[in-house]
Amino acid sequence: FGRLAQVLEEMRQGIAEREQRLNHNALHDALTGLPNRILAEERLRVFIATQSQVSLLYLGLDGFQAINESAGVAGGDRILRMVAERAQVLLAGRGCVSRPVGDEFLVQFCRVGLEGAVGLAEQLRLSLAEPIEWEGQLYRLSCRIGVVEYPRHGDDPTQLIERARSAMLDAGQLPDRLRVYDEGRDAAQQRRLQLVHDLPLAGERGELMLVFQPKVALQGNGPHQAEVLLRWRHAELGMVSPGEFIPLAERSGSMAGLTRWVIQAAIRQLALWQTQGREVKVSLNVSAVDLADARLPERVMGWLDDAGVSARQLTFEITESAIMADPEAAIALLTRLSVLGIRLSVDDYGTGQASLAHLKRLPVDELKIDQSFVKELAPGNDDAVIVRSTIEMGHNLGLEVVAEGVEEARALALLRSWGCDVIQGYYISRPVPAVEFEAWMERQSQPVLEALS
Repeated sequence: FGRLAQVLEEMRQGIAEREQRLNHNALHDALTGLPNRILAEERLRVFIATQSQVSLLYLGLDGFQAINESAGVAGGDRILRMVAERAQVLLAGRGCVSRPVGDEFLVQFCRVGLEGAVGLAEQLRLSLAEPIEWEGQLYRLSCRIGVVEYPRHGDDPTQLIERARSAMLDAGQLPDRLRVYDEGRDAAQQRRLQLVHDLPLAGERGELMLVFQPKVALQGNGPHQAEVLLRWRHAELGMVSPGEFIPLAERSGSMAGLTRWVIQAAIRQLALWQTQGREVKVSLNVSAVDLADARLPERVMGWLDDAGVSARQLTFEITESAIMADPEAAIALLTRLSVLGIRLSVDDYGTGQASLAHLKRLPVDELKIDQSFVKELAPGNDDAVIVRSTIEMGHNLGLEVVAEGVEEARALALLRSWGCDVIQGYYISRPVPAVEFEAWMERQSQPVLEALS
């Protein structure tokens, strides 16, 4: 019986130890031994209940994936353990360190305000910047850090950690790689998420519309011209600026769909004006994403044929940066568009990276001088030198030259004297809906330049 009792006691102790290990593993990171997200959140809950002031630092390592690939799994693990050790040594009882996930770490402080937390963040950054050696190779770490404070930024542990992480992600865009949580960020983030979600559906919902900014030929009268621009009237949020939704479309993968909607809507409008006896040419923007769509030329020609509209009524404006993203592919696709009869324009010329070597290879018909060189145009200033030389260069290459951003009679007079072919800008007209553009065309029964003089 004594031996049986001893065996049973050993079994009880073994079970208790295994349960203890299981409980520990459930609440700690196996690699570093630090508390995991579950335990960090529970500790924060206790801190909030017992302390009047708590601050959090959420730290993310920069480029750790590349380091991990270079050092290997064992090396990457060693570096993560070193980060954990350095953070614990630096804090020395002033805070708790945890590893919520991957290459991210969370530090919690009690009785430390924002200013103190920011100071500790800088110390932590300097500590982690010290090289770590692995198999003869030195690895230098940099990091981005987000900071939140209880109760200023919330009173829910889960919410505080998420806000600290959001600030850390935002910090990646800042020079000092540190960001204090912005109270207005949640509303802005929700707006962005709603716009990204609704953008692909905007066309079907009838929320998208085209506006037309008139363009005027300075030499002769010819057909009416306009640049087509996209506008979005959201059902709940009202008018959304293109400066807001176009970058979102580019980042979320909706840009190609928007371009297709604009092209089709512009072709339908051209067909309508054609039935009214109006001869109009329009230009519209095509992005780098669109230049990667090998089927774009065939799609556009199909839409033109269905509507009975000539390809020469369309001009695609392409920025220098879009072309330079993949010059060879861009030149190949632009050549196909040009062969089909669609006019091509280099938009915002002078602000990108297009070299003359590339420019002479492009099958383009015009250069469009960026408005930044035109808005403050005056005799003898630097902009005047740039604009005049660009006009001469464009003509020498056999290209038409368009100047956008004309807002004053002085700029118009200079451009006309230098032989610029086409102008557009607020001095001519703001972008207007189709009906107002039709009224504008009616008013141009007399020569346009006389009306502007």
